[in-house]
Amino acid sequence: MIRAISQALLLAAAISVMMVTAAVASPNRLEAPQVSVPAPECQLPERRSQADREQMWDEFMMQTDAYRDCMNRYIRYHHAASNAHRAAANAATEQWNQFVRDSMNVPQDFPWPPAE
Repeated sequence: MIRAISQALLLAAAISVMMVTAAVASPNRLEAPQVSVPAPECQLPERRSQADREQMWDEFMMQTDAYRDCMNRYIRYHHAASNAHRAAANAATEQWNQFVRDSMNVPQDFPWPPAE
């Protein structure tokens, strides 16, 4: 009876590992949520044909600085969001791994591949 339960648990662990491995190996099987990320709304500087005039050049450079600042804010914001998603996924992975180590006593009770 205990052997049958152990074999069932081993089979469940093996299937779980195979499902995770298949999902990692085939990312197309997992569909990311459809998220619409708006493009940056930064004002693109306009370089006029007579940019050799000092005043026009100074104005262009001020617009360029504002554009760079706007784009940098957009980039930092989206990098922070992706870092938060990555951290959440890593935490979930660690939670799963800890569960397996604590509750299933892997690999001691369930070595992989199993002995025949």
